[in-house]
Amino acid sequence: MRKLFVLYRAQLLVSFRNRQAFFFSIIFPLIFVGVFGLAFQEGAPGNSTIPIGLVNLDGGLPEGVSLQGVDGSQISGKYFSERFVDILSSLKFEDNETKIFNFKSFQGLQDARTELEKQDIHALLVIPESFSLAMVSAMQQAFPNMTLQGVPQANTSVVLEGDQSLINFNIATTVVEQVLKDFVKFGQIEAKTVALQVEGNISSKGLTAFDLIVPGLVIFAVLNNLSTVAAVSVSDISEGMLDRLRKTKMKGYHYLGAIILAQISLAFIQIPIMFFAASLFGFPITKSIGYAFIVALLMALAVSGIGIIAGGLTENADAAGSLGAIIGVPMAFLAGSFFLVPNPTFFDVGWFRLRIFDFLPATPAVDMLRITLLNDKTIFDTPFEFAMLLFDAVLFLSIGLLIYVRKHCKAH
Repeated sequence: MRKLFVLYRAQLLVSFRNRQAFFFSIIFPLIFVGVFGLAFQEGAPGNSTIPIGLVNLDGGLPEGVSLQGVDGSQISGKYFSERFVDILSSLKFEDNETKIFNFKSFQGLQDARTELEKQDIHALLVIPESFSLAMVSAMQQAFPNMTLQGVPQANTSVVLEGDQSLINFNIATTVVEQVLKDFVKFGQIEAKTVALQVEGNISSKGLTAFDLIVPGLVIFAVLNNLSTVAAVSVSDISEGMLDRLRKTKMKGYHYLGAIILAQISLAFIQIPIMFFAASLFGFPITKSIGYAFIVALLMALAVSGIGIIAGGLTENADAAGSLGAIIGVPMAFLAGSFFLVPNPTFFDVGWFRLRIFDFLPATPAVDMLRITLLNDKTIFDTPFEFAMLLFDAVLFLSIGLLIYVRKHCKAH
């Protein structure tokens, strides 16, 4: 353990003594926080009502089919879609009690998309024809003993259209996604029909554009450690570090373990620094920030693995560091760290949907932080994102260790 600690301490100090590593790990992400914080201060877009179009194509429940609500009322027709829109319409910012959305209904998609293109509305919500049927299907999955005659099983998707370069559309996407997720969740078995309780999360947060960006900036900071891991892993080889370690009877796993532990520690140092800087520009500090350390732990493992892979594929420290940057920066953008990007579906069966960029560790990491930090949720509310991040971390770390050991440890 003492040998491991000595190497760990040396690896951690590299990130602070090396000016370039310190700049990209600490200073550069803080500059981004300052730039985005100043750009989206209070009064900037993101804290005013968002004009949003609505096309409700819901066909409702079949004629003669009704359900009993919690209050004893009969639920029929387009209750589900109308209730969903009512909830979205009632959401308000905490700071000024301004409604988040101002809905404008359209009879057809063509007129709605025309106004969307002219930016008369900043987003278009399309509720599909089978929405009510899909809601009943969700209830039957939650309560297997519930049987309804004449109601076919259905799966569907609510569509939100808009320009992803618009801040208001990014805000609308986050809010609608979370409300819809809560709307189709019926809780435990004893829960009653279509009762919905918004637990003061989105409507009490006062979401701003900067709030949406902060989780991505945190992950961006951890990704910036890629270059350091890649460069150090190669420079230690070229400078004969492993040969000298063998003479002290240290093992290769001591060295690799020290790199991984140093990256975990560095990520744990970056987290409070980034959130403190963000708080200076109005980002709310809540207990949910504690979950960021779990995300940082898994991201540090993934970054270590990817960095070691980069080191294993190059011959010198400069090339390894450059390759680390080439991998890390695009990954941050594709994960939606700064703005939402299209994430094509890779696999879609029923309720399970796997997207292409979910295989990048930064994508589930950013999604987890946004859900937990902005909606006062826990990691238990993000099981898919947590599982994907864990899978990505284990996968890349395993590949990295395998490549590094085969190329360097056996060669020396």
